[in-house]
Amino acid sequence: MATGLRELGADKVLTDLAETGDRFDLVLDTVGGPLVAQAWSALAEGGTIHLVGYSSGQETTFPAEALFGFGEPRSIATYGDMTPTGGELTDLLGLMAAGRLSAPVGLRGDWQGVDDAVQALFARKVHGKVVLDVT
Repeated sequence: MATGLRELGADKVLTDLAETGDRFDLVLDTVGGPLVAQAWSALAEGGTIHLVGYSSGQETTFPAEALFGFGEPRSIATYGDMTPTGGELTDLLGLMAAGRLSAPVGLRGDWQGVDDAVQALFARKVHGKVVLDVT
């Protein structure tokens, strides 16, 4: 996956948050579990984690002290939130529209195959998005 991201133009690809001391304004998390707590610790003031998946199937536990801080509040948003998005998501959509960022489709099929698609996601057999056509 890291190779594919680099081919798409990523300057830096992290496969383990322990590898960096960087702080992030936006994290798009598709894994869930303990990685969410790690991402929270690496989130900059005013940053947001967008939870868009749960492929790990693991619970997330936050150390109590991790949920308190000073400065601009950090936030977690879940897929389907109807709250207004920040400028970061608008920036990502602009990059997609300009062709500088893509969202590759790893599996496309009929909506009636949703069970197989979900199993493939949880088994981490799909690299990219799943698109199910409703006919």
